Amino acid sequence: MTKGIAMGVVIGALLAAGLFRFVESRRGGGDGGEKKPPGASAGAASISPEAEALRKEIAALGEEGTKLLADLKAADERVAAAKGGAGKPVAKKSSRNPWADIGPKMYKLRAKLDNNEGGMDPEVQELFVELIDIMKKLSEEYGMGMEEFQISPWGLPMILLAMLDGSEAKPDAEQAGRYEKLMDDAEADWKALMARKEELTELERQRELFRMTSAEMDAIRSSLTPEQRAIMEQVKFLNRENRFPARYYSGTRESVAGTILLDWKEGLKLDDASETALRPVVDDYLRSYQAMEDDFKRREAAGQKVSSTERAMAQADLMIAAQKRVTETVRLSEEQMKALREWDHAINVTIDDGSGAAIPPDD
Repeated sequence: MTKGIAMGVVIGALLAAGLFRFVESRRGGGDGGEKKPPGASAGAASISPEAEALRKEIAALGEEGTKLLADLKAADERVAAAKGGAGKPVAKKSSRNPWADIGPKMYKLRAKLDNNEGGMDPEVQELFVELIDIMKKLSEEYGMGMEEFQISPWGLPMILLAMLDGSEAKPDAEQAGRYEKLMDDAEADWKALMARKEELTELERQRELFRMTSAEMDAIRSSLTPEQRAIMEQVKFLNRENRFPARYYSGTRESVAGTILLDWKEGLKLDDASETALRPVVDDYLRSYQAMEDDFKRREAAGQKVSSTERAMAQADLMIAAQKRVTETVRLSEEQMKALREWDHAINVTIDDGSGAAIPPDD
């Protein structure tokens, strides 16, 4: 008998937590090894708890779970292979919102999306299959890898709008016009991003996608009626703040600096002389990170809320600045420069020795 997976875990992990990072992280060579981007040491980074939980759920499905992971990986690899010509939709959609057809189903099953009650419900299983199919098609159509898709405007923002449109609290004419403009703006932003994608590093592109999606979610949330907000609050994954891909480091300042330096050295295949030149860049990065955290603490002490979105954007900006410092400090080969430009994550640091403790990532 097939074991069911809670839809809230599925959607939340796939779109907001990063099962797709899990899939991508296992794209190794023929020897089964893992492909490591710069900064990815075995002990420094961690898969998000939600993605790890979902991985275990899927593993428990046996053959069905294996096929699901294989389908996701195959779709992602097709996108990666065709990414050079990405950015233009391949066909006109029947609806501006790609999730429109399943919005009413998601609303109907909302009580089962964040728990295990609907695990054996045929409707929930059918919805699960439809969600995965749409996600694969969208990632291919817009030329996005799965990692990019989870923070794109076609993820959580449009899922929320589809659910609202299929609910008993449909957007009124004024809201519908506002949301139509949101989708227009999202498409325009996407085209503008694609027009200059060759100028951007992967991290810069990830930051722009994150900015676009966060702004879209904020605009939607701020326009909801109390009844619509109540619907949204019934589904946990719709209330999560958008998360930026990050790797986590913790320990004493000395150990964190050493781990980051080693990761960068290995990821960029630097020699010992280059490692020595890079050490001040890591030290400057940690000083800037501590200054950022100190500023956040002062603001919070004064009663100002610092959102996880603002924190993530600041972390991304620090890492982008660090990338530029690396290119200015170390003479990189063409291959090393390519590896640096493929750097696609920020860093979240927790110092536990009192020299500038960072706030741990949100649960």
